[in-house]
Amino acid sequence: MIQLPGLSEADKAEAQTNIQKSAYLEFRMVKEDSDEIIKNNEPIPPGYELLKRIEPQPDGPPIIEQVIVKKKTGAWLGR
Repeated sequence: MIQLPGLSEADKAEAQTNIQKSAYLEFRMVKEDSDEIIKNNEPIPPGYELLKRIEPQPDGPPIIEQVIVKKKTGAWLGR
């Protein structure tokens, strides 16, 4: 049981929908020289892709994290 006091009925319904959604954890191999490639604005090597995470900040510009990872290939076993 999860209690969410003080929320409107619409917010409670949205929270319930989000809690019931399926989630998954994904692991990706990071390219060893990822930081250097990004820093030097080099092209991304074949078989890799750039992933970004943007975290808004209340008192300033967002924090942007970038990393070059191996592209996904096909379905994973055990899923």
